[in-house]
Amino acid sequence: VYNFKVIDATKQKLNEKFDNILICGLLHHLDDEQATNVLNLASSSLKSGGRMLILEDIPSLPRFNPIGKIVKRFDIGKHIRVHEVYGKIYQSKFKIINSYFLSSGIADYSVYLLEK
Repeated sequence: VYNFKVIDATKQKLNEKFDNILICGLLHHLDDEQATNVLNLASSSLKSGGRMLILEDIPSLPRFNPIGKIVKRFDIGKHIRVHEVYGKIYQSKFKIINSYFLSSGIADYSVYLLEK
């Protein structure tokens, strides 16, 4: 049985603990303080040994993805960070299990698998 919740993580507190959390395309819309608040909520809501998968937009590498660079200009996320900056933010609360880049052909993403 799976239990899914969709919430406003900048305003809500959860009393439940989860085995896994997925954050997809959220943090690049939040400033550092808001992103930290979301990650604090995720940390407090994750069971010990629980894992979190985060996929976030990163700046497109112009040499490899000229279309992605154009698309990013229209993204309303004002806080797109580079892959390494996301990692520094995450490692303060979580153990980094794996990280890599993912390209959809249009957008490029930073992917992190984290563990509490």
